[in-house]
Amino acid sequence: MKDKNCDTMTNTQTPRWLTTCLFYNEPWEEFLAEAVKPLTDVTLQAGIASNFFFSRHWDRGPHIRLHFKGDVKILETILKPHIRDHFDHYFSSKPSMRLEPSYPQVFPSENKWLPNNSLTFMPYNDLERSFPRFLQLDAVTQLLQEAASIALNYFKARGALNAREEAQNLATKLHFGLMYASGSNLEEVGKFNAWAYKRWLDDQSFNATDIHNMQAGYKRLLAIHGAELESYHTALWELIQKHHDLDDKAYTNWIVVCSRLFLALNESPASKTGNYRNQVYFLLKTINNLLGVTGKNEGFLFFSVANCMLPLKYSPVRSQENAQSGIPKV
Repeated sequence: MKDKNCDTMTNTQTPRWLTTCLFYNEPWEEFLAEAVKPLTDVTLQAGIASNFFFSRHWDRGPHIRLHFKGDVKILETILKPHIRDHFDHYFSSKPSMRLEPSYPQVFPSENKWLPNNSLTFMPYNDLERSFPRFLQLDAVTQLLQEAASIALNYFKARGALNAREEAQNLATKLHFGLMYASGSNLEEVGKFNAWAYKRWLDDQSFNATDIHNMQAGYKRLLAIHGAELESYHTALWELIQKHHDLDDKAYTNWIVVCSRLFLALNESPASKTGNYRNQVYFLLKTINNLLGVTGKNEGFLFFSVANCMLPLKYSPVRSQENAQSGIPKV
């Protein structure tokens, strides 16, 4: 496919984001582990790019957007050709299948799906224009990279099917690490997730009947799994208090990265450009997207934490027996 990136840069010393749209049909966990992870590992180890993360998208066809930050000249001359060769080979050796939509004759071509098993590059300014201004903070970039690395390592270690089934637990673990690093207590975590759930509902296009039926389904799930979820959340929060002693270096590092983020947000003028809660909400949604917790599953995550996050009332024995063994290692 023709390279759509015609953005000309005059200052090659300014780091920019190169975004590649990888049109490959779902499910994506195997593709991320087998194709995306090796490329990101080599790119960062070789110093070709300084940062990366990825995101899941469905406009113009299901695809992964792979974002690399670096010097434009290096991105253009070294990374882009390597990206094209790497994924063209994967697409030809392990193509995905996709049902193509049918369009009416007058349907605008710019809204039609792009070919499956193909890639295109976005203009350099697209990511910076569509993401919040506080993305300019190095601490935010580092957190997104850390979350993306955790996700890729998890998909690789657990396998595609297990990773999809356990994604909600891992998302909760990363959420709690972020909230702990912000200085929140249990009550504040519950209140924030109640607000986040309402904000999530406001962002959806559900009608009143859809919302009623969905929340009824959520309540049925809580009636069945509520005690288990409360124990899991409590055990996880107890575990976080001892994160320095954990045999889970990736998670310990996650909390450190989150702590640096909140220090940077408190000190930077960029944090004053938007509501603090909205910034945290954006980060949590980005983490959910990385792990594949989207749609109604994402709504249930906010809903369940808001309804199950109680003061620490469970004994350590109950927490360990019922929940701690189920906390995924990152």
